[in-house]
Amino acid sequence: MALTLTIGVPGKTQEANSPASYINFVNMKSIVIQNSVQVAADTFEFDLVIYNNEIDAPKAGNEVIFKDGSSLEFGGVLLTVNRRFGPEKLSVIYRCSCKDYIFFLNRRLINKLYASQAAGQTVKDILTDLHSASDSDIHYEFFKDNVTNVDNGANLAAFTFDKMIPSQALDIIAQSTGMQWWIDFDKNIYFKVLNASVASHLTALTLNIDTDQTSHYNFEESESIDGIASQLILRDMRLLSTSNQVDEFLGSEGKSHNSGKDNKIFFLSRTPFTFLNVSSVTKDTGGGDVAQTLNFEDIDGSPPGGEGGSTDVYIYVKDEGSYVRFSDSNTVGDTDTIKITYKYTVTDDLEDPDFAAVDQLAERTGGDGIHQFLYSQTSGMKFTNLDDAEHVLQLLRERKSKILRRGSFSSWVKGWQAGQKFTRNWSTELGIEEMFVISVTKIVLTPNDDPTLSDNVIESQVTFSNIPYGIAF
Repeated sequence: MALTLTIGVPGKTQEANSPASYINFVNMKSIVIQNSVQVAADTFEFDLVIYNNEIDAPKAGNEVIFKDGSSLEFGGVLLTVNRRFGPEKLSVIYRCSCKDYIFFLNRRLINKLYASQAAGQTVKDILTDLHSASDSDIHYEFFKDNVTNVDNGANLAAFTFDKMIPSQALDIIAQSTGMQWWIDFDKNIYFKVLNASVASHLTALTLNIDTDQTSHYNFEESESIDGIASQLILRDMRLLSTSNQVDEFLGSEGKSHNSGKDNKIFFLSRTPFTFLNVSSVTKDTGGGDVAQTLNFEDIDGSPPGGEGGSTDVYIYVKDEGSYVRFSDSNTVGDTDTIKITYKYTVTDDLEDPDFAAVDQLAERTGGDGIHQFLYSQTSGMKFTNLDDAEHVLQLLRERKSKILRRGSFSSWVKGWQAGQKFTRNWSTELGIEEMFVISVTKIVLTPNDDPTLSDNVIESQVTFSNIPYGIAF
């Protein structure tokens, strides 16, 4: 298959941009593609050698698409162009460094509260909001319109993102649900169960080490129990209460605000689960409870502003010192009765041993097999019910309790991508086990059609593990 490289101004689709072909100017030996589930963005580097301005110099910010026939090997953004003189007079060498489409995703910040819902729906809402906040941006339009690869996942509590870059927000959502997200070279966003894709280029999805040392070579594999845990402890998990808390105040118990305006701020006895879990605020001036209009502090208003109408209140939720603030024009008398109803946060540790791992470690070490690990990244993680929290605990336990196997090999076979899973069969040594591709580095060995293979030759250097990455430890 023929290699193609185009660089140009992006369009709404991969085919609609205005590219120029640079394949005849590429130093093929300089091409390096790095694809990994452990880093935020995949990279592509190459050198162009242009003589006497035969073609326009590439511009940082242009879209770069590299294909092997119809197979898309890289799609992304040219971030850096370094120029130097070439070996011949009037020639210039351009060192080009690219990253995938995360660059286009991260150009705006997220500053919004998202309701409790399926994790995948929150991902879709974020993509829609990014487009809504843009000036008909073609990239955000593409992201929001191409979400067929975004799965729902577990239900999570409401999320508040305070001026956060989108990729960081998606990382938080993914880690909270045992999912994985990425932007593929086709510019589509994926939100899936960890390592849901398969190495379909392998016969029966199997790499047979006993019989294949030609297409796949330089194979090595190690095992380690360093960092293994047969009992995982999740610290300070936050769950939604099943019952309501009702805080009742006299107006005179409210704190003053904005230069002597009395009875304005009422501090809550517990921490609401989220803003949205404050169900009602009422004021009784003697004729019965009157529902107040709920707003969110720092989103609908701010304390110094004192804005709002005669029934407006503003809710502020934080670990210590959550409160309800009445607007400056919403008067509260000393004898008025204020009632605030909300569901609150219940904080607890979750821990559960993996009994199979306990038995295996006891057999190997001679001890009792209990190896504890405190997973601190879950501190403050919120779940609307215990089942979803248990789901995440199970996902973490399955990964942390395994004896780590990690290896690498080189391959002539095309089709390797980070995130794939395959079966490693080394029956004479290690047996059969499911493995996951952690990273792939590709280099071009023969740029033109090889006369023997009738194809170009691309070498993939593959790193794999029996534990998929995507949840940080």
